[in-house]
Amino acid sequence: MDKKKIVLIGLFCCTVRLLFGQEEASVTMLQPTVVRPGINPAHRIIQNAVSNRDQNHPEKTYSYRCVQYNKSTLNVSKDSTSRRFVSIEKQPLLGLDSLAHNLIMESVVSRTFVAPQSLEEKVIASKTSGFKEYQQLSVVPSLFQFFHFYDDRIEWKNMNLSYLNPISPNSTDKYFFLLQDTLFSPNGDTTFVVSFQPSRLSNIDGLKGTLYINTNGWAIEKVVAEPATTALFPIKIEQQYRLIDSSVWFPHLLSLEVSYKNFAFSGLNMECLSTSQLSDIEISPDVGGQKIAAKTLTIDREAYRRIDIIERYRTIPLSQRELNTYQRYSNANFDWLMQIAEGAVDNNSFSFKKVEIPFNQVVNYNYYEGWHFGMGLYSNWHLSPHFSAGGFFRYGLKDKKEKYGVSLSFFPEKDWDTECKVWAYRELSGLSYSDEAGVFASRWIGNFFIRVQGKAQELAPIFDYSYKGVLFDHSNRLRNSELELQVRYTKHEMRAKIFRRTYPFRSDHPVFTIKYAMGLRDFFNSHYSYQKAEAGMQFNRFFRNFGRTYFTVWGGIVSKEIPVMMLFNQSYIYRTVFYNEDSKSKFNAIVNQVYAAHQYINGFLFHDFGSLFYKTKSKIFHPRFGVAQSAGWSRLYDLQDHEKTSLCDMQKGYFESGIVIEDILRVNYANLFYFGFGGALYGAYGCSVEAPFEKTLTPMVRLSISF
Repeated sequence: MDKKKIVLIGLFCCTVRLLFGQEEASVTMLQPTVVRPGINPAHRIIQNAVSNRDQNHPEKTYSYRCVQYNKSTLNVSKDSTSRRFVSIEKQPLLGLDSLAHNLIMESVVSRTFVAPQSLEEKVIASKTSGFKEYQQLSVVPSLFQFFHFYDDRIEWKNMNLSYLNPISPNSTDKYFFLLQDTLFSPNGDTTFVVSFQPSRLSNIDGLKGTLYINTNGWAIEKVVAEPATTALFPIKIEQQYRLIDSSVWFPHLLSLEVSYKNFAFSGLNMECLSTSQLSDIEISPDVGGQKIAAKTLTIDREAYRRIDIIERYRTIPLSQRELNTYQRYSNANFDWLMQIAEGAVDNNSFSFKKVEIPFNQVVNYNYYEGWHFGMGLYSNWHLSPHFSAGGFFRYGLKDKKEKYGVSLSFFPEKDWDTECKVWAYRELSGLSYSDEAGVFASRWIGNFFIRVQGKAQELAPIFDYSYKGVLFDHSNRLRNSELELQVRYTKHEMRAKIFRRTYPFRSDHPVFTIKYAMGLRDFFNSHYSYQKAEAGMQFNRFFRNFGRTYFTVWGGIVSKEIPVMMLFNQSYIYRTVFYNEDSKSKFNAIVNQVYAAHQYINGFLFHDFGSLFYKTKSKIFHPRFGVAQSAGWSRLYDLQDHEKTSLCDMQKGYFESGIVIEDILRVNYANLFYFGFGGALYGAYGCSVEAPFEKTLTPMVRLSISF
């Protein structure tokens, strides 16, 4: 269209407007439109999933049995963006090879759950590249991978990582949910795809990811989740569920992905991928009278021999790269690495070939001995699985006394859960130096751990002391013989035997302990006969939006007519400058006092707020807060009978308060973990405290490891 036509059309329009239009142009005013937020459609989906959580929870309403096949691979790669790189191509397990993984591990786990809370996981077959008899890596999927996504909190307890589950009560107040998609299946069910992440104003340790919620039972069909905040140890999980017998949603495929950046050496990345497939699923099986007393994780001793079982449950053939990995390490044997870990975990020792050296005898510290140095040497199961023999020697720089001893342990069942031991020591024992010999036997029986002990000893007080005019010292020792029974009980406790000794994890149920001892007069010339009983309870629980609370209470009673060496006591003697987990359930501010008692009751309350008070994005300053309150009462009869020493009791009340701050400074160690520096400050008060409050203030150092 040329310019003339455009001009003519314009003149025609103006003429029509003048002839037939209004004299003045009217203006149409647009009214503002207010858009108000409505109900988030994703909230209805999440609330329905939460309401049906118990009936879909695989360990709430029924028993089951299944077999779990696990395959894990480890890959180390070079970061091309890094300027520094340590050449490790020829290093074992860390060499770079695009044709093979650095490690591959397969395992088959038999899993039996008996409602309401009894679980048995047993690795019945395992194969790990480069390892022979030691197959401890096969427990990694069980320790790190969640079997389901229905608990209130998603916790990696062994790494002290805990996150609020988006499928939990009132989670819509803490998480932002967004309906992403709606999927329809041929059978008429609908699957809602909902993304989630912590809401902007919530102060929680949360996850982010995607949920697939099926309207058939409002069950989780699939979930992909990872920590919402950047972590040194980033973990990503994925789970898929399938409908069993048209009524039960059960886990089908599980995967776990862990990735480290600049792992150990600058320029190296590590990626670990673990996948699990479940088969042979039986809902409400006939367990045939099988009794499972706890949640246990074990490895069969013959697991490394059962390659045929692995091949039976391996539904997808190994890739060429995976086959190359087994071939690459076919002649290697890295069992020595696991032997070192075994000594550290089971016996707090350095294990080498057929012997091990206990760490605590090499160097340690307490208030009375000061720094003490020494050496110990014991045989391990590589010499014989049925016994361990050895001894130790150490010397305290402050008390200037040597301690030494020998022992012989027998293991009738080859593992260390059943043990019989005989020993002869010169050692610190309570308020005395003790020359003693004894024997004990211990064993796990269901939910019970039972220990029986008998000993004969000669006791010399660590301070000047006489009882009813009789002076006891190193030249005139008190002779005592004692028989003791100790029973520990916890309901539905999680326990694992990764090497040869069973260890309990932090339990959500109370832990009860009872001790009973009796003095055997005239047995090995023992001077006194007495009865002594103690009972204690430990309990901890996590409270939403508040943190975790630890509570411990102990009480005891003993016969009246005995010297202080056999009484209950609380003192400064074993106090250290380091704050650890045991510090939460003991007195930490006793200064130069010795409390002795015929009767006592002590209570310890500790609450860990974590980072609820203060969140920071700083990688160095990452404070976590805790508070403690302790109280004690005790009674010492016939104080005039205990001479030449300053003894007292807590009859008028003893109290301690403390504050703990962890990770005031947090140092990244080689991108493996964070080494945290923190502190604690305790103070004592009450009518049974002789020193003024400011004199009891006790600073402590808190060292920790986090991820």
